[in-house]
Amino acid sequence: MKIIKLTETQLSNMIKNLNENRIMEDNHYNPDKLYDMEYIISILKKAPRDLKPLLDKLDNIPYENSNGEIRRYTKIPAVLHAYMWNR
Repeated sequence: MKIIKLTETQLSNMIKNLNENRIMEDNHYNPDKLYDMEYIISILKKAPRDLKPLLDKLDNIPYENSNGEIRRYTKIPAVLHAYMWNR
């Protein structure tokens, strides 16, 4: 094993870059991912007027969790995902 000497600034920059890359991976659009419907509704209430009609087009997918509670989920279009991450 080779030991590499780093300054505190170099180490800090490396950690920052790793965290930024991890965040970018989380931001990739996945059309099959399910989102909590209440969260999406709260986002769309504050969205520009052009995005609000998307609310009527979203699927309502009920899901029962292990506690017996029924939650509503939905899949979102790419344009809404882009708005959520770039607002």
